[in-house]
Amino acid sequence: MNRTILVILLSMVCVLTPSCVKPADAEVAGSVILTEPVDGHVLFDTLASVRTLSFTASADWKVKPVNSSAGEWCAVTPEGGAAGDHTLEISVSQNLSYQKRSAAFNIISGEVQQKVLVTQDAAKKPAELPAPESIRILAIGNSFSDDSMWYLYDLLKQAGYDQVKLANLYIGSCTLQNHAYNINSGAQVYTYRVNDAGRWVDHESFSSANAVASDSWDVITLQQASGSSGMQDTYQPHIDTIVSKVRELCPGAALAWHMTWAYQEDSTHPEFYKYGHDQMDMYDSIVTAVKGNILTDKDFIMVIPTGTAIQNLRTSLYGDTVTRDGFHLAYDSGRLAAAMMWLKSLTGCDLGQITWTPSAYAYTPVQIAAIREAVDNAYKNPFQVTPSQITGE
Repeated sequence: MNRTILVILLSMVCVLTPSCVKPADAEVAGSVILTEPVDGHVLFDTLASVRTLSFTASADWKVKPVNSSAGEWCAVTPEGGAAGDHTLEISVSQNLSYQKRSAAFNIISGEVQQKVLVTQDAAKKPAELPAPESIRILAIGNSFSDDSMWYLYDLLKQAGYDQVKLANLYIGSCTLQNHAYNINSGAQVYTYRVNDAGRWVDHESFSSANAVASDSWDVITLQQASGSSGMQDTYQPHIDTIVSKVRELCPGAALAWHMTWAYQEDSTHPEFYKYGHDQMDMYDSIVTAVKGNILTDKDFIMVIPTGTAIQNLRTSLYGDTVTRDGFHLAYDSGRLAAAMMWLKSLTGCDLGQITWTPSAYAYTPVQIAAIREAVDNAYKNPFQVTPSQITGE
């Protein structure tokens, strides 16, 4: 056989034999090279935000999540593309829990997979409040703070606070805008309600500035009027005006936001039209307004999620009957749930150890269990409704 024929035959064998084209130890097609961050670890703080990740792929690529549950709070775009240099946008929602969370996804190019890890910090727990010797709380509010604080004195006493002073600067339906004007002008237009001995005493024609300056308050709470509570653009600049004056008059006070509740579904409140006479639309609007204005404001150490506690309670055996007139809280169920929400938020105490109830009303064990459940669930998940497991006697 001559040399030419031999070369031709060997060439044909190589064409027909895969190992001649791609040896067993040949490099696998495709590659992914991360450029920023090079370690593939993208870090977020607790707030909703967007970060980028840059890489180079040598072949068509796609993104594949490793843990599917992460899709509830973490999103990656785009989901794929052609070879070349690329930048991914990684967006996360706000982490409202007290636990750090992680997500992972692979960038797949050819037969190569490059893992990327996303980590988001936990929400900060409320600052420590005074030890159970004394506590002084002032609300710059209206009738909704009246409802929420009415039973709070007795609950705090049972929780171990020896000295309790509660006060509410009351004007019915008072908005943040009016509170801001009043505290700057010194207008003597409030009923100043004080409870430091087990009963509420009214002092008429009081100014908010004098009330704030009258004591070394441990906690001062703010809230929006119920009709405007879901209107996000009604919060500022009035909050900044009030906070600035409070800081001047009582610099040591911790600031808390009182998140109020949605109206009863058949409420005749004149401002219910703003929410299409829809309870859940009103609740969702309140949550959105609080997230947008309060969670991003470092002046506030916490949100007291009374609105969520009331919404949770409505899914229990009580149903939509926890107000007395369609918007103010029922004296037995709604007011007790609201006061327990304040107690839980301010102290973190175990509600299972709290047995006090207002003597004017009778409660079955299952009713008390439903109220505690609604409050505990709001404490764990302050901005979403948790359906009750207690739906019947």
